[in-house]
Amino acid sequence: AGAADASGVHVATHRTWLNPDGSGKARLVDPKKTIGSYVGGCIRLWRGASGKSLKDCPPGETVIISEGIEDGLTCALAKPDLRVLCAVSLANAAQLQLPDNVETVILAAQHDTKAEALRGRDKAISALLQQGRKVKLAFSTVGKDLNDELQAHDAQHAAGDVPF
Repeated sequence: AGAADASGVHVATHRTWLNPDGSGKARLVDPKKTIGSYVGGCIRLWRGASGKSLKDCPPGETVIISEGIEDGLTCALAKPDLRVLCAVSLANAAQLQLPDNVETVILAAQHDTKAEALRGRDKAISALLQQGRKVKLAFSTVGKDLNDELQAHDAQHAAGDVPF
């Protein structure tokens, strides 16, 4: 997946190696790798209801920012009316360069209790608030990520009625 800077220029490529049978990530020391510097950039996964480019998004836009691609795609399926961006890493979420028309950010964080992850999440929230944006936090209460949440929720409720 390609990561772009604020002007839409490709700055990095994120790769994930999968098992040949499609059963998940390859059993490598690190099955994910990003080539290039994505700092301040993001993978633009979904344009939401407007269908417009990020730089031309309508005033008052709400954007979901996920840490990873899988969480972002889960959010796009669950809430197709919202724009979804992948920060590639939680630390980069604080560095994202968003247009002024983005009013609200839903930070789709993984359910991680490690001190480093919590500091990264808090730094991202603080940076977004300092930019004058409203910030909401979404994370799984039943697993490590929102995909786990959606799967558990769909097993109990009608599709489309998601908890984030």
